[in-house]
Amino acid sequence: MALAASPWLVGTVGDAVAVTAVAFFTLTLACAVPAVRQRAVWVLGTHGRRGAVARAIEGLGATLARPSVVVPVFALSVVFQALVIAVAWFGFKAVGAEAPLDATVALIPVISAIQLAPVSVGGLGVREGAYVVLFGACCGTPALLAVAASLVFAGIVGFVSLAGGLRFVMMRRLPARTAFPEVRELAEA
Repeated sequence: MALAASPWLVGTVGDAVAVTAVAFFTLTLACAVPAVRQRAVWVLGTHGRRGAVARAIEGLGATLARPSVVVPVFALSVVFQALVIAVAWFGFKAVGAEAPLDATVALIPVISAIQLAPVSVGGLGVREGAYVVLFGACCGTPALLAVAASLVFAGIVGFVSLAGGLRFVMMRRLPARTAFPEVRELAEA
């Protein structure tokens, strides 16, 4: 196990990920309870940024009340994350670096979150730095190979995004459609 070989990584990143995940799921489940949700909305009020948080809590509660929507979306997000991890792992293989699959599974979601910091365009530079630090500390991956693997990942994601962008542009030329008739009626009014 690559993670067992690095006490620093397990102690620092592992604990932070665990605490964040527990906090996220606890807050999400709390929003599913109507009494908790109503109390939070009452405390936050309806105006300004606090009102925006209150509306987000209401929306989350309404979404969680529909398991027929939540379960398939959750399943698709798990599949998507598995594909992201696979692309990153194959990126390491493409540049000739050894990155154990278990380390890749543990670190890529952390790196995906880190690259969301609003300090660069598309996470460029931030993602590469995270690859160097985390895969270097965990797996002993040389910095050059970690950066190369990150750039391979970025190239693949960019290429796939271009295909989606073309599809988006083509769809904008078609008349607006929606699966929910009540939304269509609102748009026509």
